[in-house]
Amino acid sequence: MEAAGTGGDSAAAMDGGPLGHELPRWPKRWGDEALGTKGALIELDGPVPAWVGRRYGPNHHGRPAPRDLEQVARLAAGRTTEAGYRFRLEGPGGLVFGPIDEVIQTAERETRELAIDDDRPLRVFVSGRPVDVVGSGEHLEIERTWMTEHRADGAPRGVVALVPGLYGAPRALFDAFADRLEDDGWLVLRILAPSSRFMETHELQLGGDDLDGSVTTAASWFDERFAEVAYAVEAGLDEIERRDPSLRSKPRVLVGMSGGAISAPAVAARMIETGRPLQAAVLVAGGVDALGIAGTSSYTGWIDAVRFRWSDWEDGDVLPPSELLDEARGGYAEAASLDPGSLLWAFDGVETLVLQATRDEAVPVASGQALWEGLGKPERWTTWSGHLELFLRLWLSADGLVRWIDRASPRGSVAEASR
Repeated sequence: MEAAGTGGDSAAAMDGGPLGHELPRWPKRWGDEALGTKGALIELDGPVPAWVGRRYGPNHHGRPAPRDLEQVARLAAGRTTEAGYRFRLEGPGGLVFGPIDEVIQTAERETRELAIDDDRPLRVFVSGRPVDVVGSGEHLEIERTWMTEHRADGAPRGVVALVPGLYGAPRALFDAFADRLEDDGWLVLRILAPSSRFMETHELQLGGDDLDGSVTTAASWFDERFAEVAYAVEAGLDEIERRDPSLRSKPRVLVGMSGGAISAPAVAARMIETGRPLQAAVLVAGGVDALGIAGTSSYTGWIDAVRFRWSDWEDGDVLPPSELLDEARGGYAEAASLDPGSLLWAFDGVETLVLQATRDEAVPVASGQALWEGLGKPERWTTWSGHLELFLRLWLSADGLVRWIDRASPRGSVAEASR
């Protein structure tokens, strides 16, 4: 199971998407033209609960571990005929999963290992983005996404792709929700967290004499993040359908939460292009306009994934005045291909449920409102709370969400799109 991800860059070969919508420009990955795949899906030794996420600090410049080298070598199989290649693993701010004994102290590890009894598969999707570096030539930016699946006994009623937000937290909530869906007969593709570079620290220089160029660079940076999430879900679905081809004609549901909900339109668009149209979607604390979200979110400072530098403002290391941000957002909207606001057509004809917090400052309320309106004002559940409180309250809504998914995606086969 080395190659994964069926789609090439189909936007270049087609005039338009569904109902005339422009298909997105999908970023290249190492070997995708030769192999027609975006990366490699690799089986790992679990159990799943024994693997935990670790976010690299601001001064991280670690050397590859043997496991890292093995994963890159597996990706390279069939992608190079040369004697060697250069690559770079995740840097400061990257989120990487590893065995628990590499992350926490022995005493705590012994306590947690007592509860580990899990035979679910653990996999990692690995891709490489070719990057030209001045003075040293091309190298590969390696990116990874870890995933598992929850599968009940018997024939599944369909597939739910569950994509969480930053850090994959709260992990216990997503595990419990996936278990509840599994008990209801669904096979759940459970992404443990958005891709490893999703929160990697990056400086965006905006403004100055070349505003158009700077916002185009910013759009490309955000597009890369959303694309990688979509590629990982695609690879996971490829493997699930390879093992059980009957799933190709059963309902497909996408559940995105926070960062996962912001990435969901790209995932849905990719699913359409690879012959997997959705029957239903649940978007929790999502929004449109990623640049605007990053420029106004209460999370921007402490998450430290985006550091703004504004040429027209002396205090360029913090959030800018609204007039500067608004000027940049206009150009960004035109340049971004995979921003959620550009891809809401992917939910046309899809039963969609939106959950939002009326006091959300992490994904600002205005962004969530624009998402809901852009979707055509589908069914919406709201809570009088902030971002974190919304997720804490999801414990109370899990059964209701599962019932909603069941109603929106009734049992029975669905037409398989051409692939």
